[in-house]
Order: sequence, then structure tokens, then C-alpha cells
Amino acid sequence: MIWRIGGSCAPMSNEMFIVKPCSTRAAFEGIPKHQAKLNLTDRSRRLLDKGYELIAVTDYVIVAKKDYEFTIFPSGKVLVKDIDDPDLAKTLLETLYGDLNFYER
Repeated sequence: MIWRIGGSCAPMSNEMFIVKPCSTRAAFEGIPKHQAKLNLTDRSRRLLDKGYELIAVTDYVIVAKKDYEFTIFPSGKVLVKDIDDPDLAKTLLETLYGDLNFYER
């Protein structure tokens, strides 16, 4: 979540990831606190099972849509596009990370 403190944006986090605004567009990014190396092919199947539309799947990125568009990288970094509400971005990222089974070791 992002809190406005004295007119600036300060990234906030939950236990597993940091949420901060994207510097170049109306988007937010989720950044895992711990290093990850996701197999995007496997994770894309999980997203299909959860009702996401897959726009692109490569070894380097998944672009998926379920109300909002998500760009998912092997590092676990996720961009949520066309959103300006930090609370909604945090909720969407928590749901997406859960749908990816990101927290499963």
C-alpha cells in the first residue's frame, strides 16, 4: 500500500511484498521481499484455472487479465496497469500472488 506523507509517495508493504506506484504510468508494482524464480509456464496454467485471460506467455513474462491487466515476471515482480488506487492495487496483488501460489515454496 502507498501512503502519502508530506506530498510524497512512500512504499508500504505486507509480509511478503512491497507495493509502490510505477514511475512512468498509472500503474502499481508488486515487488517480492524475497528472491524468486518462477516457472511462468506452470504459473500460467494456475492463472487459467483461476479464470484469468492469458494475453501472452513467454519464458520472460506473462501478461494476464482479470478485470485489470497484470504483467508478471520470473522474479515475481508484477505490474498492475491502469489503476490509481493504492488500496485496490494491494488487494489485487494479494489475490494474484495467491492465485499464482507464489507463497508456496
